[in-house]
Amino acid sequence: MKEDTKYMYSDAVEYYDIAAYDMWKEKKMLYHKIFSLFQKENGPVLDIGAGTGLFSMELAKYTEDLDIIALEPSKEMRIAFMAKLMQQGTLSSRITVVPESVMEYELPDTLSGVVCMGVIGHLNQGQREKLWRRLEKSLKKGTPVIIETLDKSLLKAEEGTRISAKAVGKYRYETYIKDKKNAGGDLWKWNLQYKVLEDDKLVREVISPMEWEYHTIEELQKEISTYSFRCGKLSDTILIARKKIGRAHV
Repeated sequence: MKEDTKYMYSDAVEYYDIAAYDMWKEKKMLYHKIFSLFQKENGPVLDIGAGTGLFSMELAKYTEDLDIIALEPSKEMRIAFMAKLMQQGTLSSRITVVPESVMEYELPDTLSGVVCMGVIGHLNQGQREKLWRRLEKSLKKGTPVIIETLDKSLLKAEEGTRISAKAVGKYRYETYIKDKKNAGGDLWKWNLQYKVLEDDKLVREVISPMEWEYHTIEELQKEISTYSFRCGKLSDTILIARKKIGRAHV
């Protein structure tokens, strides 16, 4: 994982859930279909890069007694996650928030599934290959791995494009692509601009840097398929990989 990833969101956490609100609503039905893939008798679900806990908590609400291990190296993200989690009653007994990246964490013997939502672009090729090898070695046949990548429309968007807007109280929270550039190969760098406005008056502004290695679903399918997984598309940005019979890489 890129060395500064755990600090990348430190200034943006306040705005993260607000900016994701409409996108989350649009994808919730698809996410619920994903939840039905996990069988509790096979162990917990591993959420890689759980962020502020949106996916982990929705999964816990949708299922009755499935345990979730939520990996999140960012302290600021964990604070936001835990603040929400402790208001959710019994959910807090089923979600374990671990302050580690997937590269640091020792995988359990059994898992019902693995989710990697909006995180894969933070891993370079060597790190992704290490992850596929670890999952190939640890997972049982048929265990689902759900991977979500960046919507390519964000790479095509012009600088200055507003990508979210949400009113909260008397304020309006808006997110913009401030600048964007290709940093070589598949690596992209851009700044997200978060604005807080009262009517048309700017109250507060935060510029948050972002790095992402962009890979299409087809490219990821090809890469993962070399590691004893069969893959299929669930949407234009989400794929599912399942462990198949075969000898693991050494």
